[in-house]
Amino acid sequence: MTDLNTALDAFNTVANNAQAAYWERMKFTYAPPPKVTYTIGKKFAKYVTNDSSVFAFVDLSNGDILKPATWAKPAKHARGNIYSPSNGAEALNGCHIKYLK
Repeated sequence: MTDLNTALDAFNTVANNAQAAYWERMKFTYAPPPKVTYTIGKKFAKYVTNDSSVFAFVDLSNGDILKPATWAKPAKHARGNIYSPSNGAEALNGCHIKYLK
């Protein structure tokens, strides 16, 4: 299994690449794409964009990627995992975390 910090960094790269690709695809020119950064808490890593919105939560115990329910709380069901071969790209829908079907 991959080191947690390496996997968190890899998902951060995937998230930033998704933001940049979405910005380019939509031809947004008024501002650069938002950058995603993360902080590590007790149970979750919180990914936040520079426009102060929560992008995702990652459960530190198992690497599950969770959609945010509020600023401080993730939704219940996992959308992907940072330890997957795609580093969590399966959890993204454009520049956001996927909704459940």
